[in-house]
Amino acid sequence: MEQTFKLDVITPYRVFFSGQTEMIIINSTDGQLGILAGHEPVVASVAIGAGRIKVNGVWKEAAFTDGFLEIEHDRVTVLVGAAEWPEEIDVARAERSRERARERLADPALPWVVKRAEDALKRAETRLKVASVLRPDRE
Repeated sequence: MEQTFKLDVITPYRVFFSGQTEMIIINSTDGQLGILAGHEPVVASVAIGAGRIKVNGVWKEAAFTDGFLEIEHDRVTVLVGAAEWPEEIDVARAERSRERARERLADPALPWVVKRAEDALKRAETRLKVASVLRPDRE
């Protein structure tokens, strides 16, 4: 059996995940991070994207928004704006969000509008990617 560590994934609305895990793979602003038990201490920014958590040898995918993480000797804490399992994602809503973001990007007015639209597009596309785990017929 692989070594485990305590993982807490927390959003402003709930504790998304709390338990022992073998590994988490999550996007940071510097690229993907794969975290195993005994990882060196690190504080990093989390980027919007799909991530994976391995518990009892089984991988489960999730959608994460931006935030931060802290790696300690035997504990990892992830603080993000939102986190969703595939079955929690409202695919129709994510598709509408993607289309709104694409429309805003096609007609940018101000730089901050473009950044918000790009982030909205990333969130929507991440949700759709993660939701497709349960729906192989979707993109």
